[in-house]
Amino acid sequence: MLEIKFLGEIRFLKDGKDVTEGISSKCALMIAILLSQKGKKMSRQELMGLFWPESSEKAARYNLRYNLWQLKKTLNDEKEPFLLVSKNSCQINERYAYRCDYLAAAQTNVGRLPDQKSMEGLLESLEGDFFEGLFFEGCEDLDEFIMMQRYSLENTKRTLLKRLVRDFWERKEWDACLRILGENEKDDPYDEENAIIRIKILMEQDKLREAREFYRRFCIRLFSDISMEPGESLRTIGQELHVQNMPQPETFSINCRGIKRIELYGVASFLAELLNQENFRLDSYLSRDEVEELACIQRRMGKLSAQVPPIARLTDD
Repeated sequence: MLEIKFLGEIRFLKDGKDVTEGISSKCALMIAILLSQKGKKMSRQELMGLFWPESSEKAARYNLRYNLWQLKKTLNDEKEPFLLVSKNSCQINERYAYRCDYLAAAQTNVGRLPDQKSMEGLLESLEGDFFEGLFFEGCEDLDEFIMMQRYSLENTKRTLLKRLVRDFWERKEWDACLRILGENEKDDPYDEENAIIRIKILMEQDKLREAREFYRRFCIRLFSDISMEPGESLRTIGQELHVQNMPQPETFSINCRGIKRIELYGVASFLAELLNQENFRLDSYLSRDEVEELACIQRRMGKLSAQVPPIARLTDD
């Protein structure tokens, strides 16, 4: 059995043995592209154009031949070849026993996943990006393929998170629902449906003050970041929380100073000036943890977060 991992760190395990070292990044991407063809053939000419667009035909033919030889040497077993290679084309041998995380995720219908265990397993596999951190200079078509796969997998992850939130909500598993909402908010911090569910959970837990603070902070971010007013459903939640109409953001100017040789001195000065502004609350825009993390730069922000390493504070008194 060949285990192929393209999400996060690229890895190839053949019968439990790690053979990743014998496969270059381009070879790995060639396998991914062939897998995406769902058993169909790709011509050698297509592969040469994708992987060596700026090389002469002679050089491209040599490079392709060498890479196919490298894959054959590393992945073939005694019974079946992994690739079926002819004079004019290449394809994945579907009789070869393999499993690929990228292919499994790309072909999954989230709506048909049978249980929470299968959904959590898919979510775990989607933690890493497709070919994470890799791009190929001079190969625009390869980079476009990578970006399209990342976009498609991000949509799959978003759909999966939505379903998990809905399922946990229906079962009233509040802590699990909040955990998944946190994951969802990383990708889409302006989703009003998620915001409404989070507020309702906080209300169910009798955390009304926290619910009001979240509502206020979400609405301000919504307006200041993307110039959007909260929708009717979210405003109705605000009325239930007895939150007054949100004040319209105002523009103000800040004078701060920096010192080139002191890293982050200007940021410390800027934060100090923000704190001096009347009718301005930083906690309307940042969570408590985020404010505490800034304390390592400006001591007037409060105590240091426990997650921030002990470093000297920069202040501008």
